[in-house]
Amino acid sequence: MAAMNLPTSTPPTSVSPSLYQLQLQGVSCNGCVGKIRNALQAEDAEAQIDVDLQLKRARVKSTRSLDQLTALIEKLGYSASPVEAVTIELAVEGVKCNGCVGKIRRSLEQQDSSANVEAQAEFSQLRVCSQLPESQLIELLSELGYSAGVIDTVSDSGDQPAEAEQGDANSEAKADTDNNSQ
Repeated sequence: MAAMNLPTSTPPTSVSPSLYQLQLQGVSCNGCVGKIRNALQAEDAEAQIDVDLQLKRARVKSTRSLDQLTALIEKLGYSASPVEAVTIELAVEGVKCNGCVGKIRRSLEQQDSSANVEAQAEFSQLRVCSQLPESQLIELLSELGYSAGVIDTVSDSGDQPAEAEQGDANSEAKADTDNNSQ
């Protein structure tokens, strides 16, 4: 087996690791994940990587920069790009105080260090900015003992709401009202 020439660099001294969320292309099995993990840990012995093969997403904690990580993954024959943060408005049950919001924030920051959580409408709604998928956010809230449903999703790269899976109830109600007035 031929040795691969991977980017080499001296490990940085006392640099705190950063957490990255990456969208992967070309990764299809645990063998692919192992190949990436081995190459990454050869460059950064303390690096950690978790991959969701279904979503094709990787959560990487490393002292390497985003550019170094994507270059390493591309040298292995795959591609990776940072996952864009999305703001999600959630209707929640069980959140009663700022202590509950703090508990959610701490748990979320363990999975996405750049995440932000704001409580609205007397704790019945949360506005979460995160790189995690909606399903993972709802699962995290459930594990903490709260129930949640998505009200709206807005990409942070633009002000356009993402398409709602169940349609826009307000538009449907307005259309019914308009049809009844004719």
